[in-house]
Amino acid sequence: MSKRKRNETKSRPRLFRALGNSNPPESIDINYRAYQLIKIIKHDSWAATALYESSNDDCYHRVVCKFNRVQPIGVLPMGWLGRRLANREHAMYERLADLGPIAKSYQDISCQGRKLPNACAHDFIDGHPLRWHDLVDDQFFDKLESLLKGMHQKNVAYVDMNKSENIIVNTDGNPCLIDFQISVHWANLLLRIPLRILQRSDLYHCNKLKRRFRPDLLSDLELKAAQPWWIKMHRMIANPFRAARRRLLVALGIRKGNGKPQSESFIEEALQGDQPSSTELAAKPILQLYRVLRSSGYLDKYGQSAKSYTQRLMLDLLQGQTLHSTDLKLAERIEPLSDHDKVVEILKSRSFFTLSRRWNNNWIRNRIQAIRTAMLPRELISRRAA
Repeated sequence: MSKRKRNETKSRPRLFRALGNSNPPESIDINYRAYQLIKIIKHDSWAATALYESSNDDCYHRVVCKFNRVQPIGVLPMGWLGRRLANREHAMYERLADLGPIAKSYQDISCQGRKLPNACAHDFIDGHPLRWHDLVDDQFFDKLESLLKGMHQKNVAYVDMNKSENIIVNTDGNPCLIDFQISVHWANLLLRIPLRILQRSDLYHCNKLKRRFRPDLLSDLELKAAQPWWIKMHRMIANPFRAARRRLLVALGIRKGNGKPQSESFIEEALQGDQPSSTELAAKPILQLYRVLRSSGYLDKYGQSAKSYTQRLMLDLLQGQTLHSTDLKLAERIEPLSDHDKVVEILKSRSFFTLSRRWNNNWIRNRIQAIRTAMLPRELISRRAA
């Protein structure tokens, strides 16, 4: 069997797909208007999400429709869960409708005259999920925090702020939130304390994302902010569960390596941050630098072991400067990570962000040229040998 065949992953079996062996329908009606399927965005255990468009009456409109789980688990029916999740998420969109960055939601959805009680939809937000190589403006996270606080005033906690793919950067560069599947609305006074804990977690994760994407906007004290005790407790349970689930998916051949979603045969659009388009690659030197550091030439020269590869990345990108206190243990922390994650973590470190003058294009182009020049003699030898 070829190496390529051994590295391939299988499609998910129906047990791990919300709609079983079925996919989202080719056409649906929303409020008696016909929409055609454009693409499937993702299909996991809980829901299948797809993009639809309609051009009726010369009026172009796009929506994202989520079809929640109906596939049984053994003999246990799950249609009730799909209906509940759809009703719950639609109600959350309706509750937050007066907040500007929240899309309009729809629930009157049918297919060939049959109502789909497990489905809900919302207007498509023209933009893209927040990706590791995005350089957002100075006000981006202030606007995101303001949106979260507006939700909190309505006794809502978003809960899923740790996933950057849930944050859409619209065409104006502003943040919008999608996917309220696990958000909660608790107005009961008896639930006020757990609600406040979840809301404080929203703000913690917002600040954590700010630390990852714009570390230059935070003070040293904010950068060193300790993780709240309730998040530590949650991770004591959630991390082993996630690891066990990933091992199961790897054992079933659905994923490979460390079991991250990117290794599946179908990768949802929001997780394709390391697969930019040619247009975006040409426009973003930071992506060109990433490609050089992941190239076969660089790996052949410096990637004989994980340790030498990590050390060489640090040397080439941080140029031996005195590291910021938050990056002192960076090499140790990223050692178990994949090559992709190692490169991204260093590119996003405060030390590199500062050294490169906030990913200044000319600075990065000069660094690319310096790295390529250092690689050149080895490449010439390889070509002559061939």
